[in-house]
Amino acid sequence: AVIEAFAQNNGQLGVADAGQFWHVDGAFNAKPHMYSLLNAQEIPLDAAGAPLGDTMFTSTIHAFETLAPMVRARLRPLRGLHSLIRQYEKKAHRSGVGPHVPLTAQQRAAKPDRHHPAVWAHPRSGRENLYVNEGTTFGFEGMPDEEAEPLLAELFAHIVRPQVVYHHRWRVGDVLVWDNFAVQHKVNFNFGPQHRRRMHRTTVTGW
Repeated sequence: AVIEAFAQNNGQLGVADAGQFWHVDGAFNAKPHMYSLLNAQEIPLDAAGAPLGDTMFTSTIHAFETLAPMVRARLRPLRGLHSLIRQYEKKAHRSGVGPHVPLTAQQRAAKPDRHHPAVWAHPRSGRENLYVNEGTTFGFEGMPDEEAEPLLAELFAHIVRPQVVYHHRWRVGDVLVWDNFAVQHKVNFNFGPQHRRRMHRTTVTGW
């Protein structure tokens, strides 16, 4: 299977442009992933030997709790539109983060757009988290785009304020586990095609 994937992707293993937008794993599924695990196999280094390609995290629970009360009340009834297809179309227009491999017709058919609560109580703790992200959220159910887009832009900026973002500097062998109903993440693409970055990921529904 690995050899077949390598051939189909023109000598590329994995998804080179994955993680370029802030996102939670599996938000486009009917039942999104709760937990993700990432294991560093190979890490790119700069000329001085320092690791590149940090993964950044930010709390969506903290993001919701620090919104103004009127904004929280406005968001609670809303359902966000999550789309893997639109995410891949968005990635196709980004350059400089590695080759883009489009979705196949079979993959597109298997992943229709989904609506999920914009404010989602954690399935285990019950704490509310802001379940919208720049990678897969493209609107709100029943809301015109001209109203939804500026609201989403405001929320995205609030979620990823620099003072609340954690940067994980990888070492080979590191294993990170995180909760997709508590944090969002993205990759710092400060490395190029001349570097090798190989990560093994596992996702768990968990609820």
